[in-house]
Amino acid sequence: MEFLTYLLAFLNHNGLWLGCVLIILASGLLAPILLIYGLGAGLIEFFVGFTLGMAILFMGVSGRLGNRLINKYGETGTGKIISVNPTNMYMGSPGFYTRIYKYKVLLRTATGKTIETSFRDYKAPLVVTTKKYVPPSVNLSVYKKMPEVNVEFPVKYLKRHPRMFVIPIEVSDRQVQDLTCAPIKNKLMEAKAKLDFDPTNYTYRRDVADLMEEYFLRYGCDNLSDSTNLNIIRTEIARLRASQ
Repeated sequence: MEFLTYLLAFLNHNGLWLGCVLIILASGLLAPILLIYGLGAGLIEFFVGFTLGMAILFMGVSGRLGNRLINKYGETGTGKIISVNPTNMYMGSPGFYTRIYKYKVLLRTATGKTIETSFRDYKAPLVVTTKKYVPPSVNLSVYKKMPEVNVEFPVKYLKRHPRMFVIPIEVSDRQVQDLTCAPIKNKLMEAKAKLDFDPTNYTYRRDVADLMEEYFLRYGCDNLSDSTNLNIIRTEIARLRASQ
């Protein structure tokens, strides 16, 4: 498993370069063949673009999967960011460029060995972990915050390749619930406002009932554990869904 994790992490860091090498090699081999058979330069350009696109896509997928595997199977150690320095590189689109920063890190392994390594902010090895189920609509990236400089934090790393590490960020059940419930609550308040304006509108009644079920019963928002309160909620949902 460590080899697979190492391979995915390696591709994450070097996938674009590998893709360029593959393009050069494949183009050098195929270009003469395509030209001999008169297939033209258009097909060569398509092949080069397709190969580069697949390299970039695979680099992103391998990075996320590799980091999760490191977090699950890696050794536990301690890290500390000792400096943050701007690089001469930028990323983004025209008019929205942002400078890339380099983070220098000291990592202490489980055996007490100190490793010096670094990463750039656009490839920050942050992995959000949760114990509670997270709906697909919930975005946990708001908790992806870089540790402070000169403050120690836990890391997970590959035993034989400690420079490949991740920084786990554990999100509590309460934080997951807050992220899950907040947008549902906003929708429920809006739906209730519509129903207050037009109490006989069945579409509004049904929307309120559906959102109440999602908010109180499915995700347990507001922590209504008392059976009496839950029965009141169920009765109100049934009343709203009743035919006119």
